[in-house]
Amino acid sequence: MANPEDDVSHVASRLWAGALEAAHLRVELFGLELSEELRRLGQLAVSALAVVFALFMLLLSVNVVLLAAFWDTHRVAVALASCGFYALLLLAAAVFHRRRSRRQAPPFAAIATVLSDDERALRELL
Repeated sequence: MANPEDDVSHVASRLWAGALEAAHLRVELFGLELSEELRRLGQLAVSALAVVFALFMLLLSVNVVLLAAFWDTHRVAVALASCGFYALLLLAAAVFHRRRSRRQAPPFAAIATVLSDDERALRELL
């Protein structure tokens, strides 16, 4: 007949190995999600800077052309109209940004889901 202490130590070592493997998998998942978030954030920052620069240069050029074209007749009206246009553009961009930020999933959502599943499974075992 097998020694009960050997059975307990064998079960304990298997339990410990399983816990270590589960922790290792969670750390790998966290690292993967962190690297994906950093890559996504970097790409988003570069593309946003390029769009903002291009838009700024375009709007500056359009303003210069409009002011030059209407310098002798309606320069104040053109300047005020361009300010109104920029105010509307700002409002539209703010609304778009607010809607987009509300729809986006929070970072590390997958690791949070896995950890909550782990917690539920442990509660069921105990």
